[in-house]
Amino acid sequence: MKDLSVIIPIYNAEAHLEALVATLVEQRVLGPEATIDAEVLLVDDGSTDASARMIARIVSEYPAVVALRSNHGGPAEARNAGLAAASGKYVYLMDQDDYIVPGTLVRMLGVLAEHDADAVQFRYKPVRPCEVEEWRGRECADAVEGVMTGVEFLVGDRLRWNMGLWNKLYSLDVIRRHGIAFDKAVCSYHEDDVFNYRYFLHSRRVACVDSVGYLWIQYPMSLSNNQSYAHKVRRQSEGRHLAAFFRDLHASYKAEECSDATLAHWFYDNYRWNMLAYWGFVLRMKCLSRRDAMRLVGEQSRDGLLPVAGGFPRMGKGYPQGMSHRLMWAVVRRPMLLRMALWLRLSKAAPEQTREK
Repeated sequence: MKDLSVIIPIYNAEAHLEALVATLVEQRVLGPEATIDAEVLLVDDGSTDASARMIARIVSEYPAVVALRSNHGGPAEARNAGLAAASGKYVYLMDQDDYIVPGTLVRMLGVLAEHDADAVQFRYKPVRPCEVEEWRGRECADAVEGVMTGVEFLVGDRLRWNMGLWNKLYSLDVIRRHGIAFDKAVCSYHEDDVFNYRYFLHSRRVACVDSVGYLWIQYPMSLSNNQSYAHKVRRQSEGRHLAAFFRDLHASYKAEECSDATLAHWFYDNYRWNMLAYWGFVLRMKCLSRRDAMRLVGEQSRDGLLPVAGGFPRMGKGYPQGMSHRLMWAVVRRPMLLRMALWLRLSKAAPEQTREK
């Protein structure tokens, strides 16, 4: 068994693959000076540029690299393909266009071993591309600020603002023993939420490290910064599945004998918040026709997502809580009012001039 499986979805990454290999060499994962017994699984998610040819060349140069393919199903499907093929004790999930601070992976593996943990979380930092160079001379420290159970980790609100996959190492045994995978219905927007909550509910020990180990590079055209109509519609569609996930998670977790009441309530607030965000998006962006919107209200009512019981979701600092959001919540939680608002706000047909083919 390898010590580490690094899984990276690749889609039209010809501009980033050389830098990606360089950072893995720098991490002592690849190359003649590698000190980590690792495999690197590059999952080509149906690239249409030169990525496939570049991956083939990288495989021939570095024996630790394995090339896989998925059928353009988005990051969730690509990562599932990587998890199915992985053979490492631990799993690291990174993106194709970011940077790992020197020394991060070897130190995090050391933290996992020292504390007998099955997950470690370290800090990350969003940066502009021009800021990466100044980090090459730094190193990630391994100062552990706390070790706790997965439930304590969630109750302590340590995940909500660290939802990314790339600032954590996971145990492959925990993933496979509990059947944890990425949800294909939430394939490119908050797919990390679904995976992380499922994982940490089953985590025996989690170590938290107070040191930046990953740079999330803010490219203007990246998926997270995509403001196109088509992308917004896809995010809106996936928001419904995310709300259903938290509703079902609340029900299943609350039914457990030793469930934590605070965490169960927080799952329910996540469900309510996602319903507010979902319909708030529709009402603001006018991205659906009246007919389609009415159909969605009917479907969600039949699926038990509407009406939503309870007051305004209290998600804590950083989430909008103004009067306009409370008024919107009063509309969203009542299907009849929601239908009336949609009828007044939306046109008979979706605005063709803003559509993307």
